[in-house]
Parts: sequence; structure tokens; C-alpha cells
Amino acid sequence: MKQTEMRSCSIRDGQSGLSAVFVNWGATLTALQVPLPDGTSRDVVLGYEDPESYRNNVYYLGATVAPCANRIGGAAFTLNGKQYVLEKNDGENNLHSGDHALHASFWEVSSQSGDQVTFSADCPDGENGFPGPLHVDVTYRVQGNALLIDYHGAAGQDTVFNPTNHSYFCLDEPGSMPEHILTIYADQITPPDAGMIPDGTLMEVTGTPFDFRAGKKIGRQIDEADPLLMDAHGYDHNFLLNRTEDLRAPEYDTAALKLYQAAEVLSPAGGLAMDVYTDMPCMQFYTANWLSTPGGKGGVDYTPRSSFCLETQFSPNALHIPAFAQPVIRAGEDVYHRTVYAFRNR
Repeated sequence: MKQTEMRSCSIRDGQSGLSAVFVNWGATLTALQVPLPDGTSRDVVLGYEDPESYRNNVYYLGATVAPCANRIGGAAFTLNGKQYVLEKNDGENNLHSGDHALHASFWEVSSQSGDQVTFSADCPDGENGFPGPLHVDVTYRVQGNALLIDYHGAAGQDTVFNPTNHSYFCLDEPGSMPEHILTIYADQITPPDAGMIPDGTLMEVTGTPFDFRAGKKIGRQIDEADPLLMDAHGYDHNFLLNRTEDLRAPEYDTAALKLYQAAEVLSPAGGLAMDVYTDMPCMQFYTANWLSTPGGKGGVDYTPRSSFCLETQFSPNALHIPAFAQPVIRAGEDVYHRTVYAFRNR
């Protein structure tokens, strides 16, 4: 029976103590408590105290975004010769599948144990303009000091499947985001136009504010007079991930998927680190440039640049760029993706 009431659930790794809390609205991660050496833990994701507040989660805090994360230019795409028209909820474009997509609806809690939970949702044909039906599962599992997120899509006809998790992270005190040291293992980005839509060109990061390969403070170049940064009011850009053997993470592989490290983040205080691994080809790095949410957890007001997102996914606007990896799932096909957020004390 379809869920109609807000439900919270939690999982915990019995050895490490890493724990996570979720609500079934948007299959949303609401808290992620990372154990610290002094015996305490730190919640590293933004969210709300009251689960009912997630019904108006316009900034996607912790939400599962599906069927298609990020932007689709012109709020339309063509698949198998047929045009599909979507909601224009970001200027002339479609963002995160529309305002009433899976991030803003109830999911079923289809299974749960002590260390994992699976949420499931179904998208009928034509919902939010996308072809269907599409069945989606997202399974969260804690394993040691890592949160594993597994996505599964099964389609009744050819459609789009490009899921992501939209958690906003802060590894230290509120307001410390610019001091976090970030490494992104990417030689190129897909530069967008003023509407944040890539046109298919690639840009080398060498000599630009987008070069995070050696690690640097997020705020070091965020206010440079670079047109791409100025258009986005900070970082909100898609990085084409390096998938080289030195970045392989076989400990997180599945039978069908190979995972690679996408990023590393070091807290300003120097005690906590987060590593990101994925099989996805790209990652959107977003510095919460437009975030403005009063009354977050602990009564903290969330302001622009108070946190960051590392959203693993296919490239924005890929449906209009055949040269890019395509977020298309075929009829009768089962597609899987995995992203891992792993933590360690330094």
C-alpha cells in the first residue's frame, strides 16, 4: 500500500558506530553521525529537526533525486524519435526532474535491517513528462565507516535513469565550508552557459579555479573573476571524473560495477576526512550558493556557502549531447549504480 504518512528510520554499523537516519519522503538522508576518536560523533549533513519540514524541501537537503538529476536544457528531450516535454522549473530548463518528482514524494520502505534500508518508488508513464513505467530502488547501507548508496532502476519502456543523492555536507563547524580542503580527481569539466547548461564542449581544469587535483581550500578561488564562477555565484559545475587504475576502489565493487575515487575532503580542524567513490561518470560540485533555510538542525540557519554537495551522476544535459555517456535505461533492463561516502579520522 502506498505510503501517505511521514516515517523515519535509522541504520547503524555495530562495530564502527556509524549511523544514519532517513525519512520516506524523497528517500531522504536526514542525519549521518560519524564517530570521532574522543568517543563522540558528528552529524555531517544538513537537515531539519522536524521530519514534516521535508515536505517543503525546496533545496533538496539529503534527497534522492530521480529519475533525472541536474538540468535538461529547454525542459525537453527526444528519445527514440519522440519528444518529451518536461516542467520548466529552472528558467527555461528542467532541474532535478521537476518540482514534484521523486524527491518530493513518498517512497515505500520495502525492506529494513539493522545496517541497511531500501526505499522503493514507481513512476507511471508520463509522470513529470518522462516515459515509463520506471521502478526505482535506493538502498542505504552502513559498512564500517562508510555509507553505501545503491540505486536500481527497472523500466517498462526506454526512459531516463540518472539518480543522485543531494546531501549538503559540512565536516566541521557551521560556516567553515570555505576552509575545507577538497580534491576532485578530474582533468576536465563540462562548462555551462549562463543558464548552467553544458553544450558538449570540454574544458581542461589546468590553470583555472576548477583545478582541485592537488587539493585546495574550497574558498581559495571561489570569488575569482571567472565568468563560469560568476554565473553560478560560486561552484555549481560538472566534473568529468578520471577513471584510472590508481583511483580504483575494489573494496566497494559489486559483481557488475567497478568503483573509482571521485573526491577527498579534509575538515578544517584536520581531524575528519571523507572520500567519495562511484561508478558514475561525473560529479556535480555545488557550494550551496543559493541555500537560504532558517531553522535547520539545532536551530542553525543555513545560508549560502555554508556547506557543499558532491553529486555523482551523468552529465547535465547529456540527453542533448550524444557524445556524452547517456542516462538511458532500456525496456526490460535492470540498471545499477553505487556511490560511497567513506569517513576516516586523521
